Amino acid sequence: MSKRLFLHIVEAVKQHDNYFTQRCIASGRMSLSTLQKVTAAFRILAYGMPADATDEYIKIGESIAIECMKRFYRAIIEVFSERREMILGRQLPTIWEYNNLVTVPPF
Repeated sequence: MSKRLFLHIVEAVKQHDNYFTQRCIASGRMSLSTLQKVTAAFRILAYGMPADATDEYIKIGESIAIECMKRFYRAIIEVFSERREMILGRQLPTIWEYNNLVTVPPF
């Protein structure tokens, strides 16, 4: 993936969900950066890494990595499916339609 595309996705997710914005936490320290949270989600989804493996590479705990992945997945669908609908000019298939399409046995 190109750096430009990655940063475009990061910015879109950050604008959509305030969870990905870095802010000051109760102890006075800064929370995890947007790049740390998005990178954790990408690594889990792209490579099938267990959430606890992100601790070694990105310095992020398992529970936070899981929350990042869930919110990232939701944000990607909500942000980019709207753009796809505008481009295609039609409604996207429902989850039920997609699942049935995937589970049909080959001939």
